[in-house]
Amino acid sequence: MRKIIFVLLAVAALAFIAGYLLAPRGALLTAVPGVYSVKLALPAVDSYGRGALAELTVEAASGEAGVYYQVDDQNPLVNPETQESLKTAVAVAREVTGMQDKRLFYSISAPSQVVGGHSAGAALAVATTAALSNSKIKQGYLVTGTVEADGSIGRVGEILAKAQAAKDAGYSVLLVPVGEAVYDAPRQNCTEERTPTGLFKTCVTLYETAGVTNETGMQVVEVASVRQAFGLMRQ
Repeated sequence: MRKIIFVLLAVAALAFIAGYLLAPRGALLTAVPGVYSVKLALPAVDSYGRGALAELTVEAASGEAGVYYQVDDQNPLVNPETQESLKTAVAVAREVTGMQDKRLFYSISAPSQVVGGHSAGAALAVATTAALSNSKIKQGYLVTGTVEADGSIGRVGEILAKAQAAKDAGYSVLLVPVGEAVYDAPRQNCTEERTPTGLFKTCVTLYETAGVTNETGMQVVEVASVRQAFGLMRQ
């Protein structure tokens, strides 16, 4: 019990340092008048490097500006890197929309106890921009990438695994950082040589540029900024 209390206090302290409050169970305001809600899947990878999808919910409500993240049995904790990405995403979304006076509520549902890393930054920024501007996201669209303070979208890893997971889940378009619609695909080049003593096989791994779209069947589009991504994803 002491361990659980210590972990929660530590997370609360980190959230406070990042400028956020932790929202209690039931704090999300879906279906409440004057609240606009946006849901967006988050491409990710699990601890084994396999592609996976988490679900993000962002709600914008009138009132004094504030940011809240829901923590309960269904919503994993977020590590300091993700907290920093959330902080940047909010700042960028407020600049894009000009909306400074709305409260924002966040919830992430993921098949893990802790969400970490910066790769959800672009999705956080796009979803927040949509919530602040009362906009809908096109069905079948996802985005992955970091979000930078100037609104640009930065490179992340495991694009192929994320694209495959998105394709398997029925999504059709994945927006990725500039330069990441292609990747270095490993290919084995093997030769065989028969000698008086037997057959010897030698293999060398070579790398060639391959398109993520060709490998997965998912349409992959490169984007440079949150504004560009939002423009493509806005319904």
